[in-house]
Amino acid sequence: MEQRWVAFIRAINGSPHNRIRMQTLAEVLTAAGCRGVSWHLHTGNIFLTDDDDRDTVAQRMQTAMEAHGLRAVDVMLRTPGEVIDLVARRPFAHLDHDAFQLEATFLGRPPANPDTTELTEQHGVVVGHIDPTVVCFAFPRGGRMQGGFNGWVEKRWKVPASSRAWNVVEAVAAKLSVG
Repeated sequence: MEQRWVAFIRAINGSPHNRIRMQTLAEVLTAAGCRGVSWHLHTGNIFLTDDDDRDTVAQRMQTAMEAHGLRAVDVMLRTPGEVIDLVARRPFAHLDHDAFQLEATFLGRPPANPDTTELTEQHGVVVGHIDPTVVCFAFPRGGRMQGGFNGWVEKRWKVPASSRAWNVVEAVAAKLSVG
């Protein structure tokens, strides 16, 4: 059955590694069987259609990107409804957006022990929402974490993850609502 997907791909154009034009990435994914591939920004926010289930599509995409020479490109697939519903939850509505940097970290699989105590107690992070597929963090502007939140999640929770600024997630949801 045809399914629309949003792929949040880890490690695309965020460092000197894995530099790729989005048009080239779209061609790689189209050759792997994805249809209607488009994107938002140049950081691995991909819209596509495919007939296979979530895990099969994600694995096929990852295999195609690795064959193209990209490294550590875990794929977090979400349905348009999942992304729109996440934004509709308004996980940061109670916070002063000028005082915090807002972020959503999409998880490749549910973590065994998603403990956020270190983040909240040592780094002043506010957890706006958490479920088995995503965690929404707000951290004080100007604060720093060695390796960033994505690295923290991957290291502590031992799951693949891909983080996005909240305004990017909102923009992706807006495009889904229109399209």
